[in-house]
Amino acid sequence: GKWTGALVIVFKDQPEGRIAWLVAMGGRWICTREGIGLLRETLAYTKAKYMRGLARPSVARMWSQLGIRSLYTIMEVDL
Repeated sequence: GKWTGALVIVFKDQPEGRIAWLVAMGGRWICTREGIGLLRETLAYTKAKYMRGLARPSVARMWSQLGIRSLYTIMEVDL
């Protein structure tokens, strides 16, 4: 496959290890098993221990089908 799109990744060093935060992601082939697999391999090469990202419920459902698990839910109220 060929990646067509863009990723924004921020690395954060934490006591449990280096975290690669997916800040923004979009395009073709990125959200496939092969695309996520290649992304995981690439991020592991950077010594990242975890890949994390915030997602709307619809995106979270898609990511869960690709083997990405949910850690927590963020709640909000207008002030």
